[in-house]
Amino acid sequence: MKLQQKTALIFIGLLIVLMILVSVFSSMVILASYADLEQQYVEKDLAQAVTRVDDETNTLSAIVSDWGPWDDAYNYVQGTKPDFIQTNLVPDTFNNLRVNVIIIANRKGGIVYSGAYNSSDQGMVPVPEDLVSQLNLENPLLNMSDPRRDNRGIVLLPDHPMILVSRPIVRTDFSGEPQGVVIMGRYLDSSEVERLALLTRPTLRFTRVTDLSLPDTLVQNLRKKNTDAGRIVEPLDRDTIMGYALLRDLY
Repeated sequence: MKLQQKTALIFIGLLIVLMILVSVFSSMVILASYADLEQQYVEKDLAQAVTRVDDETNTLSAIVSDWGPWDDAYNYVQGTKPDFIQTNLVPDTFNNLRVNVIIIANRKGGIVYSGAYNSSDQGMVPVPEDLVSQLNLENPLLNMSDPRRDNRGIVLLPDHPMILVSRPIVRTDFSGEPQGVVIMGRYLDSSEVERLALLTRPTLRFTRVTDLSLPDTLVQNLRKKNTDAGRIVEPLDRDTIMGYALLRDLY
């Protein structure tokens, strides 16, 4: 074999090796960039999902703000508006407002009205006793210190979590001492989670931190992060990536 041929073969061999190295390096860079991009997408979707929950709470707060400062509610709690319930708290009210629970308590914490609505059957049902038992003057929902401020949070009930918002009951012009609170709640049940998932696009699921399917290290790491912004994104397998956010409850 002539020297020129040997040189050409060596050159071709080096070129092939160089091309392989460049290809491997490019693949690693592309995969790393894609992984970073994928994580950014999940972080964005996760933030959007948390924002949707906040939006639901804000929407509920806007509804309650129409019921707290209201002469009719004020008079009802004082016992001078006996037809308030028959006039205002009918099943259609729950359905139109898209709320599952409405509770009215007086300034001593006594419940003067409680009603719950089953959106599937479109009928009234008893308010969960696990919720009623929590409502005393020590509960944040019964805070009446500021008539212009709501009290809000998620309460974990046996079946489903519930978003709850309350407002002190005062006159329409905000005059007078608060005479109690009006509380409204919306379940985070399967239908509501499905609706939120349609708005946020990725698969969405709410899981209690006590769920045995969650790794202990994951829950610990979420709790170590910032109170409201604690989020973790990690691959589950080669085809699935998961994002986790910790939502604090009312307490």
